Amino acid sequence: MLHSHVNEQGWQLCVDEEPLIRHTADSPFATMIRLEKQYAANRGTVKTTVVETERVPLTQAAPEGEDAVRLSGGGHSLLVRYAPCEGGVALSFEGEKGWTYQFVLPAYENEAVFGGGEQYRKVNLRGERVVNFVSEHIKASTILEKAILPGSLYKEKEHSKIGSYSPMPVFVTDRGRLILFETDHDGASQFGGESYTFRFDGCPERLVLLRGESYEALSRLLAGRIPNRQYIPDWCLDGMILGIQGGTRTILDKTFAMLDAGAKICGVWSQDWSGENRTVMGKQVWWNWEADEKLYPDLKGAIQKLNQRGVRFLAYINPYLVKDSRLYQLCAEKGYLITHTDGSIYHIKSTTFDAGMLDLTNPEAVRFISVCQVRTKKILRFFQKKNSGQNCLLGVFF
Repeated sequence: MLHSHVNEQGWQLCVDEEPLIRHTADSPFATMIRLEKQYAANRGTVKTTVVETERVPLTQAAPEGEDAVRLSGGGHSLLVRYAPCEGGVALSFEGEKGWTYQFVLPAYENEAVFGGGEQYRKVNLRGERVVNFVSEHIKASTILEKAILPGSLYKEKEHSKIGSYSPMPVFVTDRGRLILFETDHDGASQFGGESYTFRFDGCPERLVLLRGESYEALSRLLAGRIPNRQYIPDWCLDGMILGIQGGTRTILDKTFAMLDAGAKICGVWSQDWSGENRTVMGKQVWWNWEADEKLYPDLKGAIQKLNQRGVRFLAYINPYLVKDSRLYQLCAEKGYLITHTDGSIYHIKSTTFDAGMLDLTNPEAVRFISVCQVRTKKILRFFQKKNSGQNCLLGVFF
């Protein structure tokens, strides 16, 4: 049962008498903040400099109808509507534009927190700051430090310094809680000892707070709210998928050797199918998404041989095209690459080479990459993210 209590002390929103939100003048649920932010990108890693110029805690709470509370302070306000939903409550926000919004939720002692999308440092995020922003997580400086410094001298990076290809402001806890913010904005979450703080560079559309008796129950509730029905095919569970690179002959020799030895293999994933790009960092992928005829001669024939023994061939692409490659030139001519305001192509640098980025806000570019200029292909799925700088992947299997 959902209960909302507003009085002189503040506002509490409870489900079955358990407080999900505790709002007081000393510890407000919502705060409006002015931030000045500068972004600097280097080889896929984005560094953000933040300066706070104004802070307006929304300390006052007043009921507005039967299902809403208006939080206000300093001449500003935020309307919070709430409604019961399966497993908990959904809150929607009506705020002012041009502000960063910060929300505070109660924490439990010794509660473990998981989620946040792809997070590469720790599983339990308690005590950590988790950034909701896409950035390269593999840094050349970190690789060099690990290679040069003795293990005793190497210091692990703070979690907030670790980037992610796919951040999501969705978290579950071992106390059976699920916290989901529906927002398109950059932000960060801080999981402190007494409270959890969530900050976004714009007012989120919605906050969903759910309870479940198990992770399985929470997963069901989450699946009911996020329309993701892209299940992996059954064959993915019928054996192992090998990661092999090095060319047609290498892939066939290693795969068939393992099959002949009795291994159960359902697929082979090869990241260098489009060619090698030798740099100071070693062997990287040549970001021109066509089968490389030198490294992978007769790739179509090799795929058929794999198929005859029940093995699929998997590959991937990303939204980057190495400068002066064939597809780079083609997309530049068609206007499919992200540009500066003066019309020149915007390049990112990966180790020692430059690459252009496909403009995934351009419907024609999306259609082009979806139909795919890869010569031998069958498209499994295409994920288009809202931010064109994200690592959107096209999964392909043969």
